[in-house]
This record gives sequence, C-alpha cells and structure tokens, in this order.
Amino acid sequence: ERLINELKRFFTEYSTNIQQKNYQHFQKLEPSLSLNIRKTMMITRASVLKYAEHIKAFKEGFVPDTLNRITYEEEKEDIELSEEEKKIDGERAALELENLGQLGFKTKANEVKYDEVLNEIEKDVKTFAQKLYTDPTNAKFLQGADKIPEYLEIYLENTKNYAEEFRLNLVRKLRASCENLQVVCEKIPTAIFQSIEFRNR
Repeated sequence: ERLINELKRFFTEYSTNIQQKNYQHFQKLEPSLSLNIRKTMMITRASVLKYAEHIKAFKEGFVPDTLNRITYEEEKEDIELSEEEKKIDGERAALELENLGQLGFKTKANEVKYDEVLNEIEKDVKTFAQKLYTDPTNAKFLQGADKIPEYLEIYLENTKNYAEEFRLNLVRKLRASCENLQVVCEKIPTAIFQSIEFRNR
C-alpha cells in the first residue's frame, strides 16, 4: 500500500502542476517525475511477486511471467538495459526488495515459503514434546502416528487452521492491493509522457 500511495502522490503532483500550468516544475525535478514513477513501478512489481510467492498466493501449477528488467536511462529510445546497467542490475534488483524488510533480503531462510515455515515449527514442537514425555509414567499419554499427547495434537490442528485463515486473509489483501494498483496504473502513462514532454520544452 505504501508504494501504491507513492504512485498516487506522483500522479497528484503531475495533475496539480498541469492544472496550475506550472510546467517549469517538471524541468526542475531531479530525478525527473517519470523516472521516479518508473523506479517505484519496478519496486512495486518485484515486491508483489516476492510476497505473493512467499504466502503462496498463486494457484497451484501457475508460474508467473519472468519480470523483464528495464533501463533507468531516459535518454535511450528503448527500455533495454544498457551495458553499464547490466553490470549493476543484480545489486539494483536486490535493493528493490528492501521495502519488504527481512523478507526482502536474499538468504536461505527467506527462500522458504510460508507453509514450509509452519511445517518446520510443527515438526520441532512434536520432537520437543516427545522428549518431554520420555518418562515411563508420562509415555502413556503419547498417541497416534506422531506420538504426541492428545491435547497437543488438537492444539496444533487448531493452530494450523488459524495460520491458514491468516494466510488467506493476506492473499485477499494482496489481491485488493493489486486491484488498487491496476486503477492507478491506468493513469500513469499520461503522467509519464506529459511530464517528459514539458521537461524537454
């Protein structure tokens, strides 16, 4: 939502100055309004994809399209990365995910999906419980294929249900944010092209 609000702010900045016929505003901006929008759009799409993969928001079997990298050099006639940009694009792509906090950093732990983390926690809890009930007088409380107490089995099942509902709520919120982003994106091209036009007058 923060990134979407940033895009909205850029569009408001554009429309306000157009209405006031303050065209010189676009000439003074460094970096340009269009470049700020481009960078924010790149950060937004990378963050959405990373977050969606983490919470398993995509339908099973769906493989999202690869996100093509684009240039930040506005003087170029195309959007392909320049040779110089290719040398630093890996670092740039990593920085684009910083707004996700810890999830944005590329570590082995962060490559694990939401449900995989929960499964690992459940496994650790069961292992710990089994160690607590090694005494013969307590071992009788261990039951089922997992050899854990009944109360713990119920607790873990309820926790799993709560976690899944939490995940689904995250998916719903992400979908709503994407729908909001789509509305904003419909306005962006006009802001980009006109701000470039007035910048170069």
